[in-house]
Order: sequence, then C-alpha cells, then structure tokens
Amino acid sequence: MKKVEIGIIIVIIIIVVGFLPIVGVPYTETVQYLDTETYEDIVPVLYQATHLEEVPAGPNDLETGYDRHGNLFTFEEKTSTEYYYKAVERERVVIKERLETHYKKVPIFEYLLSRF
Repeated sequence: MKKVEIGIIIVIIIIVVGFLPIVGVPYTETVQYLDTETYEDIVPVLYQATHLEEVPAGPNDLETGYDRHGNLFTFEEKTSTEYYYKAVERERVVIKERLETHYKKVPIFEYLLSRF
C-alpha cells in the first residue's frame, strides 16, 4: 500500500513538474520596422530669363537709335523660358523586416517532446 501511495505521489510530482513552464526556449520571429531611405529624384526646374532684343521701330515706337545701316530701331523686352533637370536627394519611409530572437518559457514535458 505504501509503495502504491509513493508511486502515485511520484507520478503527480512528475506531471506537475512536467507541465510547469520552467525552461526558456529561444525562437525567431520576423519583426517589421520603419526605416528612412535616401534616393535621388530628377526634377524639372523652370528657368526664366528676360533680355532686350533689337527690333525695327514702328510708327508708334519711341526712337531709340539707328543701326549701322541707318535703320531706325527700338528695344523690346523678351522673356525666354527653359527647363533643365536637376538631381535632388529625397527621403522616404519604408517598411523593412528583420529576424529577432525571443525567449519563452515552456513546460519541461513540451521541451523534451520537441527535442525528439
């Protein structure tokens, strides 16, 4: 009778100890995080220049001078517009992933089962 009681007590102790979370087991997990990335972008830039251009004078224009052939001329203001392209550094936020190691406590029984 005492052997049966001792056997039952040992089985209960093994079951309780086997299912208690005692052992720390490492596992990897993929974690997302935000990062800043620098890239080059080509953007158009507007360039406007104003210059004076010599044109023949009309009847209502103010006389400003004569050219070397003796023709009457005046100046007109002209605006030229040009686009040129320029590389600009910009930043954007991107989502990246990395592996991280975490630890969790598992019961000894589960730990032993995963080893075999």
